[in-house]
Amino acid sequence: MAVPKPPPLRYLRSFSTTLRTANPATQSHPPRYTQSPPPYPYGPALHYKQSDSGLYGGATLQFGNKVSEKNALKSRRVWRPNIHNKRLWSDGLGRFVQIRVQARVLRTIDKCGGLDEYLLGEKPQRLKELGVQGWRLRWLVLRTGKVKRRVRAEREALGLVEHERAVAQKRFEERKAMKAESAGADALEDEIERAGGDVVGQTENSIDPPSPRTTTLETTIDRLTRALEAETVRRAQKTNPSSRSLLTANALPPQTNEPEKTPHTKTENPARRAAQNLNPASTSYTAEGKEQLGKQIEEIEEAVEAAMEHAEEDGRERLEAAMERLWSAREGLEGVRAEALVDLEVEEKEEEKEERKRSEGGVLGKIKGFFRRG
Repeated sequence: MAVPKPPPLRYLRSFSTTLRTANPATQSHPPRYTQSPPPYPYGPALHYKQSDSGLYGGATLQFGNKVSEKNALKSRRVWRPNIHNKRLWSDGLGRFVQIRVQARVLRTIDKCGGLDEYLLGEKPQRLKELGVQGWRLRWLVLRTGKVKRRVRAEREALGLVEHERAVAQKRFEERKAMKAESAGADALEDEIERAGGDVVGQTENSIDPPSPRTTTLETTIDRLTRALEAETVRRAQKTNPSSRSLLTANALPPQTNEPEKTPHTKTENPARRAAQNLNPASTSYTAEGKEQLGKQIEEIEEAVEAAMEHAEEDGRERLEAAMERLWSAREGLEGVRAEALVDLEVEEKEEEKEERKRSEGGVLGKIKGFFRRG
């Protein structure tokens, strides 16, 4: 008894959940010409679509009537084009091409000298006769090296190559000139911008620098100084009316409106904190008003010292000038007050004398007083 042979390994099922698939009998190969030709300028056939599969030369179905000789009856019929399935040789492709050709087109191919000559025709009517299949064969023939060399030789014989080279050289020179012109324009613009920047820089240097920003402390000092000067003028006019015009011309008017609020910087914070609680100047004759004015000036001096520690040189000079003006205004007010006090004492003495005269009763009163003392 013969022992059965084991099955070949390729038919054994693998230990997995997938099913075994047999190798296909035929394998597909990529097409020889992967690129497609450009679209046919006249498009595919609209009615007789079989003409797109061969060289039909524009032939279509012909419709007519079949007329009987006996009784002249008519019946509709169709005449189809005379199509042959031929193997034609192509010199460019180097092989035979199996294609369907109409009899009239086959006669034209023989007259032209071959399939390639028929396909390479350049007249519009020839391109219309090619159809979609003829257009594809024309594209394949034009891609071969033999036809490319032939076309190149014809172009050289006609002088088109030299003409194209001259045109290309001219375009290159024009493009180069345009680039040089644009580069020159860019350089000119850069030069203009540079010159404009120099002019702007010179103009900025020639313009006077902006005036420094007035701080809150300077505003407070100026307000107090104006109040002192105005009070000095008022007291001087009251004390000595003859000097009214002179004092009015030299003194500034009092500041009634509130000054503009200016922003504070980090360097002004100490001065701002010291000047926050400053009150309007007190310029009365009383001792309380004089003491209050002295306290305000002391607070301002402390604020100025705190601000000068962080201020710049220009700010220090402005603060020193403001303080000198404040001190001079205070001295002027003190002088007017002293004169007013002297005048007040003189007036009080004169009033006492008059009061004494009125109390004594004139000459008769003096005599009576003399006898009384005696």
